[in-house]
Amino acid sequence: MQLIVAKGRFYKRIIWAWLIFMFFWLSIVLYFAAISYNLFGLFGAIPSLRALENPKNEMASEIYTADN
Repeated sequence: MQLIVAKGRFYKRIIWAWLIFMFFWLSIVLYFAAISYNLFGLFGAIPSLRALENPKNEMASEIYTADN
């Protein structure tokens, strides 16, 4: 069975609209893949889960009360 596509007045516009639509979604998928895999190191070093759970802070804390 052969599908016959009538090339009407808006055929080229519809094809371009679908191409733009597909390019948009493909670029979004590739962007998130690049972030998750840190493609080419563009997004900097990603800290480990242990470093995120136990951050080391070299600065001392100062606590002030209402009566100084």
